[in-house]
Amino acid sequence: MNKDFSTLKGNWDDLKNTTDTSSTYAIKAIEQKIKSKERENFFFYYGTIFILSITLIGIILFFIYVAPVKEIISKIGALLMIMGLVFRIVIETISITKAKQIKKLDNTLNNLENLRKFHQFRKVAHNIISPIILITYTIGFFIIVPEFSKYIDHLPLTLFCIAYFVAGIIIFYVIRKSVKKEMKKINKILKLKQQLTE
Repeated sequence: MNKDFSTLKGNWDDLKNTTDTSSTYAIKAIEQKIKSKERENFFFYYGTIFILSITLIGIILFFIYVAPVKEIISKIGALLMIMGLVFRIVIETISITKAKQIKKLDNTLNNLENLRKFHQFRKVAHNIISPIILITYTIGFFIIVPEFSKYIDHLPLTLFCIAYFVAGIIIFYVIRKSVKKEMKKINKILKLKQQLTE
């Protein structure tokens, strides 16, 4: 009887150690997936800031050296374009700061709540703020067009405006695809972190 009990206890300890080891591996695998998704999102945020900054510098240089606008209304249009880009860069910078704060926290319910708030912030940024910025930018662009029409012939200006819309549609499609990918990653991180807290 004592021998049977020892055997049973030994089997129980082996099973417990195996279960502990497999759950440890599962937790580590989930943590690795989370880190991978977070890295990809940080790359997206920094890439967006880089692209927007290059565009901002290009537009500023364009208005300073290539086509300095003279009329007040055109200056307002240029300012709308520039401020739209600056505001979007600020949003991405805030996103990086918020994401880093979440990353520093441990895997608690507080962390999950912060991740949910961050997810909501990104949804608002993409679905509300970004379209407003895009509309403001476009308004700024078309406010400048009348002054450009004084210096550029009708056909090249018309082609320029058409090119703006074509480029805008292509850029919108690329951004939308990237945003959907980012939101999927944030959802995946949220689900993985929920698994860790269960």
